[in-house]
Amino acid sequence: MKIKNRLGLTVSVVLLSANTAIAQPKPTTSPQLVPSPTISTQQQKELEKLQQEKEIRDTVQAEVDRAFSRTTTMLNILLVVLTILPVGTAIIVWLLRRSVVSQLVTEIKEPIEKEISKAKVDAATQLQKLVSDTEQEMEDIKNQTTSELKILVSNLLIDTKQQLETEILQVKTDSTKQLQNIITESEDLFQRITQQIENAAQEIQARKYQTTSQIQNLTNQLVSESKTQLTREIEQAKTEGMAQLKNAEREIESRKNQTISQIQNSTNQLIAETTAQIRREIEKIKYDALNQINKMVFEVQQEKTRIIQQISQITPQTLVAQVAPEIKQEIQELTKQLKSLESNNPDLLLTADDYFNQGNALFFTGDYQGAIKCYDQAIQIKPFHEAWYNRGVVLINSDQYQDALTSFDKALEIKSDFYPALYNRGEVLVKITKYKDLFSGSFPGSIDLSDENKQQYLEAIASYDKALEIKPDLHQAWYNKAECYALIEEVNLAIENLQHAIQLNPEYRQKAKVDPDFDQIREDERFKNLIEG
Repeated sequence: MKIKNRLGLTVSVVLLSANTAIAQPKPTTSPQLVPSPTISTQQQKELEKLQQEKEIRDTVQAEVDRAFSRTTTMLNILLVVLTILPVGTAIIVWLLRRSVVSQLVTEIKEPIEKEISKAKVDAATQLQKLVSDTEQEMEDIKNQTTSELKILVSNLLIDTKQQLETEILQVKTDSTKQLQNIITESEDLFQRITQQIENAAQEIQARKYQTTSQIQNLTNQLVSESKTQLTREIEQAKTEGMAQLKNAEREIESRKNQTISQIQNSTNQLIAETTAQIRREIEKIKYDALNQINKMVFEVQQEKTRIIQQISQITPQTLVAQVAPEIKQEIQELTKQLKSLESNNPDLLLTADDYFNQGNALFFTGDYQGAIKCYDQAIQIKPFHEAWYNRGVVLINSDQYQDALTSFDKALEIKSDFYPALYNRGEVLVKITKYKDLFSGSFPGSIDLSDENKQQYLEAIASYDKALEIKPDLHQAWYNKAECYALIEEVNLAIENLQHAIQLNPEYRQKAKVDPDFDQIREDERFKNLIEG
């Protein structure tokens, strides 16, 4: 398509250039008439006729040029349109294709994400199994290689020993044969000399009578010399044989030591190379496994971050807020996913904020014990007042008032001007005072106006006062102060605080009508006038 477009544009430019050149009117050269001093009438008529024909030709030529120019312009416009048409068509096709691709991506994105999540879990399981199998296989290969090397070295030593024994035996045999040959040659020499002596004796016997004394001396001398020479030759042969045997033994011992050294060096080199190769393979497997584990850990951390962010986005900021059923169901689903992620990944790293957000979510699902556990883990990592405060709120809902009071005190140790903790601390003191059993739940009992209980009500009022110093429009604190003053029969203060609460929230007028905490002052005219409005 690009080649066609470029070809069309080139042709258009060439045609435009050619047509422009053609369309330019050619200059007409009118023949110059040489004036004649004398022009006849006939010549004058011919001259006028020629001028008229010239004017007609010029007019026709001008009309032809204009028509040709218009035609060329239209052809150029047509060529430009034909050139642009493929480009426009390609753009339209590209836009349609992009729209179709976007729609297809939208349709297949969700199943692909599900498949990817499933593939991640399967890949993690397979990788763990692969690492275990690989370690076992490497251990088996190492044991097998060690056994094979031991067997190879043992066989090599046995073969070398047998070869050396064979060579030693061969050398001994050869030396024995050489010694035997020397002895045999000496005996043959002795026999030849003896034969010569006997021959000489016979010759001497023939001349016995002539040279008996001379022959006898010569014979004795010859026998003595022969025996001496023979003895020397035998001793020399023995000496040479023993020297050759010792040299052969030394050479065999040297070759034996050299062979054993070469075998040991080859064996050590083979063991070193095999060990190095095994270590390299193990390191490579460990490196690959570590990369896969790091990648999986990163993906798990990302999934954890995504779940925590979703929980933080849909969970109310305060625990006193109400949540819609569908939001509660979504929170339950997200907390279930987070618990599954934690159980499948024991080494999952959670921050204090992660545990804090998870505790908030578990509170709204009704899992108070799980929420308390998350707050404890958050506090263990980084003690902060919001975690202590939310822990106290959850403990109030679990009727564990004494522990809740401790949690609020811890929050105030970190941030003394945190008015929600001051307000709830007052509430907890009132609840503890109202009931006899402090630890087994909310079992109502009779109100005891002893000095100890009165002191606790006054302590609760002090907490409400501190909260009101920070947030004067906290109508709940005004109303609760009125309740406390009514319980300790401080009528004036009870009515005054109740009036402040009603001014901030008129609904307290109806609540006070049925609130049993105001039974002690219900007959007072000022109270009646206040609640009647």
